[in-house]
Amino acid sequence: GPEAYDGMLEVAHAQQWGRSLQQTEDSAMSVIDNLLPEEGKARFRSALKADKFGTELNALITAVFFPFMVGKCQVEERKHEDLEQIPEGEAWKCAVKIEKCRWLERSGCVGMCAGLCKRPMQRMFGEVLGMPLSMEPNMEDLSCTMVFGK
Repeated sequence: GPEAYDGMLEVAHAQQWGRSLQQTEDSAMSVIDNLLPEEGKARFRSALKADKFGTELNALITAVFFPFMVGKCQVEERKHEDLEQIPEGEAWKCAVKIEKCRWLERSGCVGMCAGLCKRPMQRMFGEVLGMPLSMEPNMEDLSCTMVFGK
């Protein structure tokens, strides 16, 4: 419930207190990395590539299972102009638009967005799982777009 979410924000604030952005990112990355067993990471890397199937499946899973953390989100299309691996004339549903990020709104902290979400998630997907991910937060309207394969 709301109390658990507030508690998670308190822990996140404490995690970054007195640390550089890189230290915060590394700490968050360690937590995220330890949530997944090595066998699961290996299976993810072998099964999901940055192709149409892999990027669209990641976007769908994110849109279905991630709203509890970030708020309402929806899958969006991207074209060749957005991602060069998409063939001309095609569109892939490989992006997720978070309408108003609950994490950013409740924390009120750009550093928490960058150090505890954007940068560690991009590293986790790209370096550990082999799926490039670009997270593109908009600090003015508190939205964020996640683009799998970018």
